[in-house]
Amino acid sequence: MVVVVMYFICLPPAVTDDLTADTARKSSVVTVVQTEDRNEYSRTTLETIEARPEALPALVFLLPARETTFVDGDIHGAIVLEDHDDWQLIEFRYANTYARSSIYNAV
Repeated sequence: MVVVVMYFICLPPAVTDDLTADTARKSSVVTVVQTEDRNEYSRTTLETIEARPEALPALVFLLPARETTFVDGDIHGAIVLEDHDDWQLIEFRYANTYARSSIYNAV
């Protein structure tokens, strides 16, 4: 008789507003560049946003669609969990060799 036991460690989600350089490098959000005829979605790290030249088109963090899926090297998706006048609670998912999701406030 063989018994297989699987053990998973579940940690509570990390909630922080103290972003270290390592966190900024590893944390991604969905950004939107709005053009005349469409919205271009992409995954952008917080580190990249901070270093982005001002001459480039402005990034929008509030999502115009309630849900979106896009391919940016990997498969990404975002769902607006809460939509308020000046902020949104967004769940961001991406998948490659592993899947990951995060929830963040966008303003």
